[in-house]
Amino acid sequence: PPFSCLSQDNNMLPVALSHQAGARTDRSHRPTSLVVKKGKVPLTARYIRCGLLLTVSYLLHHSWSLLESFPVDDVQVDRLLSEEDTVALDEAITKKEDAHHLTTDVFGLSIDQVTDRAFLDVLEARQRDGWQGPPSWITDYFTWHRETREAYEDLKNPDNLPPLLVNYCKGSGCGGLHDRLGSLPFDLYMANQTKRLLVYVWEQPALEEFLVPPSGVGGIDWTFPHTHLVQNATDIMILGTKDYYWEGHAAFQPFWAKHVPNAIAAATTTTKDGAAPPNLVTLKARGHAGEFYLEDILRSLNETDMIHLTPTFGWLWRALFQPSVGLSRYLERMTSSMSLTRPYAAVHCRVHYPDLIRGKFNPKARRYRLKTVDEPTSKADAARKDPDWNGLKMEGLGKKFAVNVGLHALQCASQLVSDHKNTQNSSQQAEEAASAPQLYLFSDSNGMVEYLTRNVTELLSTTSEETSSTELDQTDEQALSVIQSMKNHVVARPDISNRNYHLDLPDAEVRKSLDPQVFYATFGDLYLALGAECISFGYGGFGRFAQQLNNNPCYVQHQLHIMEVYRGHALQMRENLCEKTNTSVSVSER
Repeated sequence: PPFSCLSQDNNMLPVALSHQAGARTDRSHRPTSLVVKKGKVPLTARYIRCGLLLTVSYLLHHSWSLLESFPVDDVQVDRLLSEEDTVALDEAITKKEDAHHLTTDVFGLSIDQVTDRAFLDVLEARQRDGWQGPPSWITDYFTWHRETREAYEDLKNPDNLPPLLVNYCKGSGCGGLHDRLGSLPFDLYMANQTKRLLVYVWEQPALEEFLVPPSGVGGIDWTFPHTHLVQNATDIMILGTKDYYWEGHAAFQPFWAKHVPNAIAAATTTTKDGAAPPNLVTLKARGHAGEFYLEDILRSLNETDMIHLTPTFGWLWRALFQPSVGLSRYLERMTSSMSLTRPYAAVHCRVHYPDLIRGKFNPKARRYRLKTVDEPTSKADAARKDPDWNGLKMEGLGKKFAVNVGLHALQCASQLVSDHKNTQNSSQQAEEAASAPQLYLFSDSNGMVEYLTRNVTELLSTTSEETSSTELDQTDEQALSVIQSMKNHVVARPDISNRNYHLDLPDAEVRKSLDPQVFYATFGDLYLALGAECISFGYGGFGRFAQQLNNNPCYVQHQLHIMEVYRGHALQMRENLCEKTNTSVSVSER
């Protein structure tokens, strides 16, 4: 006979930590009461039947929720592994996830002992050198942020919100990962000066797909559940002003000295008509370009911690962000599939950097004229098929350029880790030389990485009789020679053959059609670089970003020799430059 064992209570509160991306907030369909209707079935049997039904329903629902919480496309990784390897990998991941409850308190912030071992090692050394934790204005703001958010019921009511400062990205025009989140110190300064709650809102894709607020104590919740309110909000410091693009890259101080005070006033001052400042304002400026200006302001306020070159930057990152469930699973699978173990070195190559390559429709640009995968057919088409989003064609001069950059970066990294190990413990030089650390190679040019980690390896395993010298070009021969001479094993993500999508894709339709998981690789590369003992980086801000977030003293800069004038980032760091190697790209080849 028909009967019901479930009554759904839609008012049940979501489980703890439901704000994390990938976790389902709706747990209201769990069994909450038992209702048995009259019928011919004996009462005891009916209770047993209901109990069985409840148990099965709960298990099915709970299992489906767990599956939904891990939206990683495991097929791409699993097809590279045997069934036994896949089972072993899942067991290893589970054990590692269970171990993540081991945390260390670092000035009020819980930091994971497993995933953040590299950062904790640096912190230990920096504390011996005198670092005393983040400045009080930051910890005071964090306390105020938590208390205010709690007072406003976690911002659930859109009609009752405190003053907000929203780091907002609608989809494109915000730059890559470093452009978007490298401004964290600047964002925090602006929020503090305007007495506003700092939140982050991204669209296409949402930031919560990759990063979520930390689950431990000491961090802050930056999420905002009412995205529609942000779309037409007032921006206090427009990103795309002419001043930004010219003053912001050539003479930083005039831009920031002009616009920052105006932005603070716009967010705090009553207008001439007596109107209060908007309750919700956005901040779209790439604050990392104003690092010098921010540091000057902090000095004028008698602050001694400039953030960008101290452990405070990394502390801030971990106080705001941790990998989402999906990204964590992706990282575990990538690391285990590569058998990547510390100590290893990370090697980043920004091959598609706009100041390096442009096509034939940019004749005045002093850059390489290299072909892209999907070559533009007109000047108008060139904007949509920019090499930064489209990728470099791995043939001819393009192949030579990319491979030479990669080889040079690897040679710099190999020398760096050798010198670092010798400095660390000179009595064990012979033993350490025999077990050279792995080099994790990552780049915006996945074709270059695949070539150096797979294609060259295949060539090395081929006998000289099987491979005719006519089948190898000059680039192949050079790559074989360099890789063969290195003691370090060069590794890459198992999914490196997939396209590396730039976060700032200009085509809105393409962005909408893409699964957010295609961007896991970008965030994964950053976290794998954060786990490295040493790092080699060049143009752009991505590799340097990883170095800054760990305050890693073991680093080297390659690639700066390609152009006479280097404008890659605000700090214009010139320390630890790697001298030219036999694979350096000559300026005369431009």
